Amino acid sequence: HVAGPIETDYGYHLLIVEERTNCAQLDGVYSKIVRGGDNGAKAVYVGPSGNEEGSDFSRIAVQQLALWTGIFVAGGILAELAAKAADVI
Repeated sequence: HVAGPIETDYGYHLLIVEERTNCAQLDGVYSKIVRGGDNGAKAVYVGPSGNEEGSDFSRIAVQQLALWTGIFVAGGILAELAAKAADVI
């Protein structure tokens, strides 16, 4: 979706909107805009995961699990290093 022209201090601009968030009343689950149709000339509205279904809950859950696992491991390594450094002093 192209929005504009928008006037700024630097002149007029056309903006391409690829995704809208927090517009459930307007868009429903279709928050992302991608090229589709012949030669990519048509705007296709899809869901957040690139299809017309559901949300990215599983992807976000896996990312969070990996993040907290990494933090836990890094914290354990740091605690071991601190304990060894305290024994040396």
